[in-house]
Amino acid sequence: MNSDWTYQGKPFTEEQIGSHVGFVYLITNHANGKKYVGKKLFEHSDNKRVWTKKGLADMKKLGIKKTDLKTVEDKKPYTKRKLGTTDSGWINYWGSASADDGALNKDIEKFGKDSFTREIIELVKYKGELGYAEVRHIVLHDAVRRPDYYNNNVKINCRGAHTITSTFTRSELYAKCREENPKFSETHGPQAVITDNSKEELDTWARQRLPREEQIRRLMED
Repeated sequence: MNSDWTYQGKPFTEEQIGSHVGFVYLITNHANGKKYVGKKLFEHSDNKRVWTKKGLADMKKLGIKKTDLKTVEDKKPYTKRKLGTTDSGWINYWGSASADDGALNKDIEKFGKDSFTREIIELVKYKGELGYAEVRHIVLHDAVRRPDYYNNNVKINCRGAHTITSTFTRSELYAKCREENPKFSETHGPQAVITDNSKEELDTWARQRLPREEQIRRLMED
């Protein structure tokens, strides 16, 4: 069985990335039928500090050596931030190590990668949309509450703001994020993250909030 990434039933290659920043994926274990929904960026931000000509000249005048500057704060007057990106390793990525308390990784070791398929189910152009897209697919698959999925829990947050539930539409979610976190921007959030909520707690939450059909309808709005 071919375990390479596929998209719409065909092999996916780097040439197809285009302007997309990441993707939502589905990993399927064909040995026992279990699946996992997750997300992955194609590249990670790589913000390094580099020495400037002026900084090096100033250091020479002051008799300062590079080895004298131990912390980032010490180096700041003589360096600048260089923005860049590095490959995220998506080609060889096999899902979150914390999926179902490590059960996904254990099954990969047990059954071998040839027993699994990796499918890209949505390509995403904006980093801020990636987490939302992941949550939408998790809800559509009902992945958290179904025993045949490795997903055990999920929440959505706004980079330091309070937790926002997935029952908001996208526009409502972003408005709430901006309200709770003045630094929030649609470019960099929200993001879906693993939580310690148990399946039972999430099931109770779902019953108390909105029916699953209503959650899906609202998630698919705008």
